[in-house]
Amino acid sequence: MKFNYNFNIFNQEYFFLTILKKCLIIFILFIGTEFIILLTFEGSAHLNSNDIYLNNTKSISRNCIFKTHDLWSKTIFKWIKPNKKYNRCKNTFRNNYYNLENGVLSLHQKIPNDTRCTYKCYYPVNDRKMREGSVNNLIESVTLDCDTLEINCKNKENKTTFFDLTFHVNNSPKLDKKKFDFLNTKYKMKANIKKFNVFIYVIDSLSYFQALRGLNYTRKILLNDFQGIEMKYLNIQGENSRPNAYGFLMNKQHNDIYDSYGIRPVIKNDFFPKESCNTPLDNNTHIVDYYRQMGYLTMNAEDFFDSGVFNYYNCIGFTENSYHHSLRPFQILKTKRRNEFKQLEKEKCYNDGFFLLNYFDQFLENNTSMPKLSLVWHTFLMHDDINRIFSADEIFHDFFKKNANQINNSFTILMGDHGFRTSNYQKTDIGFYEHKNPYFIITLPYELRGNKHLINNLKTNSEKHISHLDIYATLLDILTEATNNNFTNLQPYDLSNVVNEEIKGKSLIRPLEHRSRDCYEMFIPIQYCLCHVDFKYLEPKNKKEYEMLEKTFIKELNNKIVIGNLTSVCEKMVLDKDEKIIVKKATDESGSVLYQIEATTLPGKATYRAIFNDKMVLIGNEITRTNSYSKQAEVCEKKSEYRKFCYCKSLLEEP
Repeated sequence: MKFNYNFNIFNQEYFFLTILKKCLIIFILFIGTEFIILLTFEGSAHLNSNDIYLNNTKSISRNCIFKTHDLWSKTIFKWIKPNKKYNRCKNTFRNNYYNLENGVLSLHQKIPNDTRCTYKCYYPVNDRKMREGSVNNLIESVTLDCDTLEINCKNKENKTTFFDLTFHVNNSPKLDKKKFDFLNTKYKMKANIKKFNVFIYVIDSLSYFQALRGLNYTRKILLNDFQGIEMKYLNIQGENSRPNAYGFLMNKQHNDIYDSYGIRPVIKNDFFPKESCNTPLDNNTHIVDYYRQMGYLTMNAEDFFDSGVFNYYNCIGFTENSYHHSLRPFQILKTKRRNEFKQLEKEKCYNDGFFLLNYFDQFLENNTSMPKLSLVWHTFLMHDDINRIFSADEIFHDFFKKNANQINNSFTILMGDHGFRTSNYQKTDIGFYEHKNPYFIITLPYELRGNKHLINNLKTNSEKHISHLDIYATLLDILTEATNNNFTNLQPYDLSNVVNEEIKGKSLIRPLEHRSRDCYEMFIPIQYCLCHVDFKYLEPKNKKEYEMLEKTFIKELNNKIVIGNLTSVCEKMVLDKDEKIIVKKATDESGSVLYQIEATTLPGKATYRAIFNDKMVLIGNEITRTNSYSKQAEVCEKKSEYRKFCYCKSLLEEP
């Protein structure tokens, strides 16, 4: 039977609306007022997607508004020193004993006849361990199968005449790692598709504003020469590196997520009921594992003591090595043999972790038919000094300029994990904002820079509220769906169709929603949310509220020491009555209340910020430390994630 569509449009619409109205009436009669959705019928149904009404009283505004800041305001110059530069370092290291080129180790021809040299390889085992190879005499040229090695030379008196601990990128990497199924069985990858290189460089503690202040030359080459696109509103998922790494590398949410005013239900974290720190991460959702199984050559380099981003604080992390090339043994040796390394660091000008660029440079130049994925995590540069980024600008600029050919054939990401957080700068409004807003820029392969749809999506999304989970989705999209369609079909797409998991973020190379998403729906804890909450200063004359907050805050703070099992080494905290407690209050349309408290404690003048609801419940169960604690806490406890709440008792016992 044929229908006259023009004639029946009105009747069909009327029929649909009539049925919908009746269904709503039945729904309300049976369900009561648990959910009431307000609709206006004027010939068509209408629902404002930005507001949801619950219990007929409370409303959720799903729009996100960002507070504006002047990144060069006068208040910053107490902490920000733009003219800081490195003293020029002269490389004094002299090697007259060996050559290491194209993966081949050999002796210099003119070494003394009475000199005997040996070498030893070190191999990565997992995030925390390495395996030592045997000591071998260096006589003939040898092709190395390791990236980290030690060379010793001795004279006939058996005295050491030369020592070096070094690294390179070997030409025959082997990775014996069991494969696991991660692609949805219904999803098919096309054969012979072009795979682009993906390079990720993380500068720990780099905020969007501090990159704008300190990376003028670097940003200029990335924006102009490589047509990079910066994302203005990347929002952290947690206080420090590990929770944010869970987001953009694992598609994991580390914290429980609470709605600001308690309207929407709590979203439990992805590790519940286990602790994330005690959960092995192998054969799970690691984006690097996905790339490796799809034929990529993988590399990782970090510089923070002997730990990786996933196993710091004495966590398990990965029990097996995930990379073809890993600098982890060098990182471990750097800590275990600190005195030897300090001397080499001085002679080779390896200040502030810049040896990472040497390793990265070799990986870029390594000839291989395989596509490449690298993750470099640079911590020592500015983790403890917000101003070192000014000194590093020309170094990064020169690196990208030197490697222009490789960058032009890749997706390259330069980013922060979070903003700076280890000084009183975080106590300022702008510093508090910067901690939550890390830097992010992405450049595209040269042949995709003419893809107008791709460029337009990225540029439009650069003004949107995004999360680390969105970066994960983007990396997955580049690996699978976008590549599968040669970057031609870039409409919204649910990447959960690709893999055996729910993808929580949205790919940045596809259109995001027109509105800015709120933190709850992006799995971002309220205490780290960029969206502006209209807190108003609460006058101290409101004594009852102040007294309840002070009592509850100090109780929650000391409970952190108990939970961390640190009561034997850490002093019990009390409020510092000489310092003003600042309380701010926010109220929504329904009368629900949030309190933000900023307080100083003794001993040690520790400063904190926390958010409570009107029932005096600590939101997110988190208290944020806003000044440095290493000299107060790491004297007696170096590994516990609760050490930020600690003042070592031993410090009080000193004369």
